[in-house]
Amino acid sequence: MRLPSRVAPPVAAVRSLAAVTLVNTAGDGLFAVGGILFFIHSVGLSAAQVGFGLTAAGIAALVVSVPMGRLADRLGPRRVLTVLLCTQGVVTLLYLVAGSYPSFQVVAVLFAIGNSSAAPARGALVAQITKKHVEYRVASRAFLRSVTNVGLAIGTLIGGALIGAGTAGTYDALMVVDAGTYLVAALLLVTLVPATATVSASASSPVKTAAPTGGATAPRSALRDRPYVVVTVLSGVISLQYDVLPTALPLWVALQTDVAKGWLGPLLFANTIIVILFQQALARGSRTADGAALAVRRSGLWFVGSCALFALSYHGHAPIALLVLFGAVVVHSCGELLHAAGGFGLSFGLGRDGAHGEYQAVFGLGIGASRAVAPLVLTGLVIGLGVPGWILLAALLFVPGLAMPAAVRWAQRDRTREDADTADPDPSPRSEEPNHASS
Repeated sequence: MRLPSRVAPPVAAVRSLAAVTLVNTAGDGLFAVGGILFFIHSVGLSAAQVGFGLTAAGIAALVVSVPMGRLADRLGPRRVLTVLLCTQGVVTLLYLVAGSYPSFQVVAVLFAIGNSSAAPARGALVAQITKKHVEYRVASRAFLRSVTNVGLAIGTLIGGALIGAGTAGTYDALMVVDAGTYLVAALLLVTLVPATATVSASASSPVKTAAPTGGATAPRSALRDRPYVVVTVLSGVISLQYDVLPTALPLWVALQTDVAKGWLGPLLFANTIIVILFQQALARGSRTADGAALAVRRSGLWFVGSCALFALSYHGHAPIALLVLFGAVVVHSCGELLHAAGGFGLSFGLGRDGAHGEYQAVFGLGIGASRAVAPLVLTGLVIGLGVPGWILLAALLFVPGLAMPAAVRWAQRDRTREDADTADPDPSPRSEEPNHASS
């Protein structure tokens, strides 16, 4: 993919990874359109069974993401991601033989584990291929997020056109094509992305450590890095925003406004276009952890504005309410771009070299947990409480961002102190030697 540097970061491996991402996410778009219909019409499940099964699978998958992140650090992220893509292709085909709820639940868990495990491997791979170009690390993640939305849009449009037939055979075909995209993505990953993956220097820990002498401190896992966990939790709460448009907006439009439901497609598509066009531009200030913390804090202001606009659309005159909703989507999308960019900067900037897979996995836990409870929280607030619910949601999305700069400063102080302890594990013997240095 020979794209100009103003479009893609000037790192060849990132552009190659974009081709992998485009194919993979086009398949995700197909699944987003036809997956639920396949489970209902081909497998014979009820909507309630599908909803419960996918939610349970998503929660179960959170347990394995951190161990898989560590595995990516040890074996190399490209190797792990390739295996996961191939596995996902095979697991997707297993849906075709899932003829009951128990078998569907087993396959759904396997599929969710693969998705959850692939995310930190991708993050670690980006960290690795930009190791000599750290200044492009956040820009690379932003570029790949734009490509992700392009792929989703392509897959959604193709899937929507194909399911017009509405036959079981059509749904089966979509699943086969989706499985094929995983296998093609794995082939592209092996052939296009250079094999720069290396195994960690330490088999027992992916973090560089000094020789075990004197008072050297043992390396911490990401889960024991308390400042990083706090940053993860704060960002995780704000990650409720990712489900506002796909979950809360359709319910709000259908139940609490006079806007025709046919406008949902254009409203959601507007968000997709904004992400594709502007994610990189709004990521430029998040190259450092400090800049990323400020981006997260600023995103909260945009979310307050979007929640206010959503609330203003409550049973208003339809044409005016529609304009207000489009404004709300635009404002929310700006907050989404800032929060996503801030997340890239924080997860990379506060992660540790040699352990990016594990740190990406821990950061992903915050997002995963938030998205697991988002349908319950958002429907309870927005539909259960109406306009006051939007006010409470605005507070949930705004307040954690206020604490983010302080949490990042704590993480940086903790990192500086630990690096000093590692570099000078036992200073006491030298203090007894004569000091020949001039004052």
